[in-house]
Amino acid sequence: MFTPPTGLPSVASDLEMHTESITAALDKKLSENNNYISFAEYMQFCLYQPQLGYYSGGLHKFGQDGDFTTAPEVSVLFGECIAQAIAPLLSKNTDWDICELGPGRGALAEAIINHLNKLDALPQSYQLLEVSASLSDLQKSRLKPLHKHLEIKHLQEPPNKFKGIIIGNEVIDALVVERFYVNEQDEIFQIGVSIQDARLVEVAQAAPDYLVQAIKNLDVDIPKNFSSDICCQLKPWLKHITENCEEAILLFSDYGFSQSEYYSPERNDGTIRCHYRQHAHNNALILPALQDITAWVDFTALGNAALSLGMEIPAYSTQAHVLLGSGHLQTLDFEAMTEVQRFQTSKEIQTLTLPANMGERFRFMQLNKNCDEVIPAMQLRDLRHQL
Repeated sequence: MFTPPTGLPSVASDLEMHTESITAALDKKLSENNNYISFAEYMQFCLYQPQLGYYSGGLHKFGQDGDFTTAPEVSVLFGECIAQAIAPLLSKNTDWDICELGPGRGALAEAIINHLNKLDALPQSYQLLEVSASLSDLQKSRLKPLHKHLEIKHLQEPPNKFKGIIIGNEVIDALVVERFYVNEQDEIFQIGVSIQDARLVEVAQAAPDYLVQAIKNLDVDIPKNFSSDICCQLKPWLKHITENCEEAILLFSDYGFSQSEYYSPERNDGTIRCHYRQHAHNNALILPALQDITAWVDFTALGNAALSLGMEIPAYSTQAHVLLGSGHLQTLDFEAMTEVQRFQTSKEIQTLTLPANMGERFRFMQLNKNCDEVIPAMQLRDLRHQL
């Protein structure tokens, strides 16, 4: 269970006691459920089990020396572009705040605050909603010098009577998903996890009614003999985040695509992706609670969840077009940089914007609640017709 296959780094020796605790807790959970839990329950355990989960247990690592690297960790330019994009709205709505969901180590918050300060467009406050105590401590330490510019709040629950912009970068991909299989007769099965011969294995059983209904509610026909995943948490999660918002723009950025792409026949096995010490792979049944487990975002489902809650979808685009649409990258003074700085900056821009890197695979979606503002940078290329 904790012996990585060839090609993945070994588990550090100082985690031996931790892996024993994970094994005991997982064995107990399975034994209490007739040696079967849904993949969603397994993913919830691996990521969020108190004191043991990848996030709740403090094992998550960001950046080049960690398990994975997010866009804000790739370059400060990512956060500066977002700040440039939202600055006109903050200047116009001086009573607005910013709330960032799942802020990681605080890299995005730091870049946005610093750039908005340069633009004289700071919000009333910058709020960070974080469920991980260890990450919250990192955020507090990193952002402490910026308190002189504005009020910084650290939250464990969504803000009340909120007016402003909610930012979520690579947050939705961490919501747990169900795995399912549709056979030749269009029967739907739930894929779960069991333990056999000291190994975790996938097991299929008749899907519960809620999962059958969720799949039947999709806007596409699921192919026969097809396995995939679906996030049943989207609507309740979005409702929880926004129910106390008076006026808000929600700006989500994540890797994903429309529903027709998500469930296309050639993508037969879903979108589960795991990250362990800068190695990406698809085996979620190894290294439980020691690796990150994510699923690509179905932006059609996200949009439908928003519409069902009375929100609007004013914009949907690629990361490349949003960053370029902000206008910030075009203002960089390469002549004033050293040769090393020019090379590094060019490399970062390519990583963030080229289609083969993050530029096309990562998408931005704007949702509005009781608000008719549109972020100008989101309008460079409108992909809502793809939803």
